[in-house]
Amino acid sequence: MEKAKATFTAEEFVTYLDKKHPEGNESSLHLACKNDSLMLLQLLVLNPINLESENERGETPLLVAIEREQENAVQSLLEAGASI
Repeated sequence: MEKAKATFTAEEFVTYLDKKHPEGNESSLHLACKNDSLMLLQLLVLNPINLESENERGETPLLVAIEREQENAVQSLLEAGASI
């Protein structure tokens, strides 16, 4: 059986990760913060994605993490360079 080949370049993959989701205009980082998925958030911030992306309410992923009192997510985002 032949191995499947990657269909994304590294740049295309990062662009895909940074894409906004139609419902709520949220990025993958927003969703990771909303769903308390620290492992996913930490994987996402290893890539050059937009840490300041705003959802339809004007909230950044950092604000979502703060509102949900997710201290580890807040720390990870700040260490990755998110602005307060």
